[in-house]
Amino acid sequence: MADYPLDTTVTDHLLSTTRAVRKRLDLERPVEREVLLECLRLAVQSPTGSNSQNWHWVVVTDPAKRVRLKELYDGMARPYLESQAEHAADPQTKRVYQSAVYLLNILDRVPVHVIPCVEGRLDNPEPFAARDAAMGALETAQQYGVHGLEVHMEFDALKMADIERGWNTPDVRAARPPGTVFDGDTVARIEIQCSDGRMVVRYDSATGAYTFERI
Repeated sequence: MADYPLDTTVTDHLLSTTRAVRKRLDLERPVEREVLLECLRLAVQSPTGSNSQNWHWVVVTDPAKRVRLKELYDGMARPYLESQAEHAADPQTKRVYQSAVYLLNILDRVPVHVIPCVEGRLDNPEPFAARDAAMGALETAQQYGVHGLEVHMEFDALKMADIERGWNTPDVRAARPPGTVFDGDTVARIEIQCSDGRMVVRYDSATGAYTFERI
């Protein structure tokens, strides 16, 4: 317990003002190791689901590795971020994406990259994971007004029979009537690579059933 009273007004101010800083980063000021460790020590005070704490942290300061991290992120994020920065209707949302593009452009110059990593792999996915992944793609596409989406997935730990069985398993977390994965004309095709071959998932509106075809 500290020997001095805690000024909660200062705490409230810190927690209710700036959430993220991109355009005002100091790219020349070094960050001492002790400061990094103290920030991480405070960060891990946050609660985790089921108290799992299944994470670790990678701190990157090497310039060559920072350049490579920028290249990886650039290849994945730039088309999306630039599109959102250009087409966002809300001024605040536009500024957020513009600052994200700015950070992408200078990412290799940021002195320290602190990368959170979740431990473990989904080596044995549940059979319904493919349907959930397709539903997630549908919902994202609907959010951004995409139509004619082709969904391609790989599940090397599942056979086609597993996918078919799991696709028709009731989802206890959210009720999804048959056909919702192909809502409207958003999703045009779902193709899945399994451990024993490749398959296409379709929905027959006349019968109200999914069909699974080996290709």
